[in-house]
Amino acid sequence: MISYTAFPENRDISKNDLFRISELNGYDNDGEPYIGALNPDYIEKYYQERVYDRWGKETYYVTSMYHFACVTKATGKLEQELASEMYGQHFYTLLLFFYYKIVLLKLAHEHSQIDVEKINRIQNS
Repeated sequence: MISYTAFPENRDISKNDLFRISELNGYDNDGEPYIGALNPDYIEKYYQERVYDRWGKETYYVTSMYHFACVTKATGKLEQELASEMYGQHFYTLLLFFYYKIVLLKLAHEHSQIDVEKINRIQNS
């Protein structure tokens, strides 16, 4: 999944926000923001491992096993450029990544089939 999230300019983007966006956490039954982890150390470790913060305080890129997100407070032309990048260049890069992953898995499976056939021939000889 790929997403683009725009925050208002006057709102800070917290590590909890980045965690929630990356893990696709929504809201609880009371309408309050739900966060899938309560341990601040875990969230800090998650942030260190999965958040690209080169343009910190304004724009972040966050990854998880199934999600790639751009979180920003940028406005105007920069906001349009970031959104275009996410749904253009980055989207197609992600598609290529999954295509290559599938091809490599297929090759690995075919290679394992060859090994099984060799073993069966040796055992039957």
